[in-house]
This record gives sequence, C-alpha cells and structure tokens, in this order.
Amino acid sequence: MKRMIIWLGLIGLFNFSIVCAQNSEQEDPPVWVPVYEEVFSPASERKGWIMGTDTSETTVINRSMVQDGYLWEITSPKHQYSIVQNSSLVIPEGYQIKVEAAVKLPYYEPPVCSGIVFGADSDDFDTFLVCNDQTYGFYHHSGTSWSESLPFTPVADFNQGEVLSLSSVIRNGWVDLYLDGKLLNTFPLNWTNGSIGLFAQPLSDKPTEILYKSLRISLAPQDSTASSLSEDVPSDIARVIRMLQLKGRIDTLGGDYRELADWDSSLAQMGYFQNHPFDVTAQDFLIQSEISWKSAYEKPDTVDSGCGFTFRENSSESFLQAFVALDGNIYVRAFRNGTEIPLVTYNYGQWSLEGNGIFTVVCSGSKISFLYNQQLLGTVTDATWISNGHIGLTVFSGTNYDFGISCSFRKNQLYLFSEE
Repeated sequence: MKRMIIWLGLIGLFNFSIVCAQNSEQEDPPVWVPVYEEVFSPASERKGWIMGTDTSETTVINRSMVQDGYLWEITSPKHQYSIVQNSSLVIPEGYQIKVEAAVKLPYYEPPVCSGIVFGADSDDFDTFLVCNDQTYGFYHHSGTSWSESLPFTPVADFNQGEVLSLSSVIRNGWVDLYLDGKLLNTFPLNWTNGSIGLFAQPLSDKPTEILYKSLRISLAPQDSTASSLSEDVPSDIARVIRMLQLKGRIDTLGGDYRELADWDSSLAQMGYFQNHPFDVTAQDFLIQSEISWKSAYEKPDTVDSGCGFTFRENSSESFLQAFVALDGNIYVRAFRNGTEIPLVTYNYGQWSLEGNGIFTVVCSGSKISFLYNQQLLGTVTDATWISNGHIGLTVFSGTNYDFGISCSFRKNQLYLFSEE
C-alpha cells in the first residue's frame, strides 16, 4: 500500500535533560559457587524445613517430605498465601545471589501459584511467582499489603504439568527472572542479605498440591567494576535496556538519556501520515512514549489508523516506521527509495477506536525490538539497509471524517546509545 506523507519541519529537543551513563560493555557472567543444594526427599526432614499440619481460620496446609519431593497440600477458601523460610538459608552481605527451585504444579486445575521468597521475615519480602494458569509475576509484601513490581504476565511455551525450573539472579541492584532457562524479565532490587524461602498460594477454594523437587543457592562476589546505567535513568527505561542486554538484543549500555516535549496532533486524510521529527539523528537508540488515540469515525480503516514512530529517516523516501494501529496490531514497515516494504506485525490487544498504551522501540545495529506496555513483542534481526537518520512521532490516518485520528504523545523519552 502506497502512503502519502505530510512532513512537519524539524523541531528542537525542547524541555529535555541529558544524563550520561557509563560507556560500558556487556556484563561478564559471574562465576557461581553453590553453597546450598537440596534434592527434597525423606532425608530432608531434619534440615530445617517446616513439616506437619498448620491450621488457621482460613487455611489448612500439610507439609511432608515424600519420596520425590517436598509436598504441600493446601486448602484455603480465602486463598491465603503460605511461605516457608528456612532459618539456615541466610545470605550474608556482599554477594551476588542465584536461587534455583524446581517445582511441579497441578495440570491447569485447581489454579495455584508457587515461588521463591527473598525477605527479612514472613511479613516483609519479595517473591517471584509462577502459576499454572501460565503466568508469572514479581510482587512485594509489607505488613498486610501487596505491591505490584511486575504484574502477572502470560508465559510463552509454558510446560504445563511438567517440573518447572524457577531461577532468580540478584546482581548489581537487579533481579533477573528465568523460567526453564529462559529470561522472563528483570526488575530493580537492592536486596543483598536475609533469608530465602518457598511460597505457595491457591487461587480457588479447592484442595490443591504443590511439589517442590529441589532448591539450589549459589553465590558470587560482587563485581565493583560491573557496567551499569546512571542512577538518573528512569527505572522503566533502565529495565527495558537491561532486559534487552541480557537477551542479546543490544550491544552496549552507555549513552545519553533525554526527555522530549509532549505532542498532540490529529489528521483526517485517509492514507496519509504526519511526521513530527526531532532535531536528532541516530542509528542506535530507545524511544518510548505513552500514546493515546481516538478516531472520529466509527468505521475507519483500522489497519491504517494509529500512532507511532518514524525513525532512521535519511530522506523523504527512505525510513522505518512502527505504529500502534486501531485493529489491535503493531505494524513495522520500511520505505526504501519510496517503495513500502512490510517487515513484521505484532498483536498487542483488541480492536479499539479509543485507547492508550506505552510503546517502545529499541534499535541496536541490525536488531530492532518492539515493546508494548513494557512487554517484549519481538525483535527484527536483519534491519541493515537503513542505518542512521532522524527520529520522530507520527500520526497515521485511516479516515477523512471530522478530525480523523487524534494522537497524544506523553512522557516521551529517548536514550541514545553510545557508539562503540
């Protein structure tokens, strides 16, 4: 589909601040030394793990060591959580920490979550949770309340009914979360010492079982020379950068952080887009915006209506684009010498004439990654034909009616990666 183009003049980077991060390379993997390893069996009964039946007004839970693991049998009509913190598993300060647990959950029903706990006591802790509805999350508990660090998110390729391997790596002020060896996410966490335990929470009033198979804890010395982003880089941007670094989608951490001015615009010219370029050119960068949209017409061309970015634009005929369309998809395309080349489509949600979300594009060499609401959708790995150019905000119109499509871009953030 050939698009018509409306270009706005270059604008300056108004209302921005610059933060210089260390010019750093990939972090070297630590050398882990196992300090605790338990394959649960009847022989584990005398090693500090809680056994027997606990009864309260809301929960009955029986814990026992059976031949193939540490079995928790739980009935809790009010879905009360339960944790076990082994008093012997206290981590001293000054170390990087890796905790690995193997657990088997019921096959779909009844719904239940299990996890690893890091904390000072049973009322103040963080926990990495995996549930048999094929989701994971990371939450903090303090007193009687919960706070959401990473919301429950679907897991691709979840091994339903199989033994799951949960792994949490705490290093350099972050916790990196893995399931069956695959990185799920990362989150800032300055926890350096305290006790480690196991977690369970039923999500229905039906009796359920969780079988913990093993627990392993490894330590490594803190790396005082480890690369890191400046503390002034916002945590949401830092988290995306670190996650992509761990996944091998970016090549360096160093760079400049900038906050860009808000922009609102509407366009009622079907088949056209309107670009709002910033006075900056780059090959490798992260751009993120809180986007909201609204269509004036009830039946627009939803594939052609949306809000997004134009980037690596080095002429009016050669550039890349990615935009959040009203049909629930994100479309990525290139224009090369005026010819449109569709690259990839990602689904982010449902068809909507009005909506909002956080859209992020990260370019690093030939790799371009796309995130929606902080969740990685995918990465194009062969974007080599357009290497450098302007970056801008863009409105895409699929209707001529009234104001057409309106886009609002808020909290626009740009991180320019340093050249190696």
